[in-house]
Amino acid sequence: MPTLGLGAVVSYCLGAVMSWQWVATVAVFIPLLLIPGLLFIHDSPYWYLQNNQDRKAIQVIEKFRAPDSNALAELLAIADNLKVDAEEFSMLDSLKHLVKRQYRRPFIVLNVLFLFMNFAGNYSISFYAVDIFKKASDGMDGYISTIIMGEINDDNKLFMCDFARFTRIS
Repeated sequence: MPTLGLGAVVSYCLGAVMSWQWVATVAVFIPLLLIPGLLFIHDSPYWYLQNNQDRKAIQVIEKFRAPDSNALAELLAIADNLKVDAEEFSMLDSLKHLVKRQYRRPFIVLNVLFLFMNFAGNYSISFYAVDIFKKASDGMDGYISTIIMGEINDDNKLFMCDFARFTRIS
């Protein structure tokens, strides 16, 4: 499930039973509870290869791959990519790449899409959903309606992720 959507639904559920100040307080402590989980996350094979720790890189990649998979071939592919990525770009070089047509068009499209998303009202609807539902309906609870809206939003995100995977849009 998309993490951001799940967090919104949890916030809607908490908002139904406590004030927004307490919801905000709880939202501060949830990431703090996740910090100990960082101790169990291994560094990536990519990171180990960058730091010349080939043996650890192969151990990590074998741990997360099926026994019959070719982890060594995957590790060699990562190493080849590292050689290609080794040339670092300065800020000026990066900006020069943006003016090239092959980079300029996706950059502009993504930024225009981001602006449309911000100005389309999605955030306003999310922030004021309870009030909107309370004013729009006489019999239905605004909090329950908001939780249902959040669930439908999450279901749509999951559907679109599956749709993109099956139609190979990525």
